[in-house]
Amino acid sequence: EALAAYEELCHEERATLEAIHAGILKCHRLVGATITGSSINSSLLQQWRPDVVLVEEAAEVLESKLLAALADSVSHLIMIGDHQQLPPQVEEYALKKDLKFDVSMMERLIRMNLPHV
Repeated sequence: EALAAYEELCHEERATLEAIHAGILKCHRLVGATITGSSINSSLLQQWRPDVVLVEEAAEVLESKLLAALADSVSHLIMIGDHQQLPPQVEEYALKKDLKFDVSMMERLIRMNLPHV
């Protein structure tokens, strides 16, 4: 019973902090974050509702991390990087070999002949 009450309080604290952070974000037009931080705080980004996301070194970012960082409100994704340089780092051989996880979303889109410069 005490453990359940403690877990409930922890949940309420997290929700309160997230609401405070969302309120702070809504006051700003530009926010910077790492791709990992964006993935971890994806629910916060959903509340902020950004229109545009700019990803630097996009060729090195795992597709799954990038997708986790995108809010459903995003209408423009700008990826900066060189797809012929370093690929995303994937430790699991099967993920690289069988599922091509070592190919970034940026490289996949370029291979599909999407416009790029």
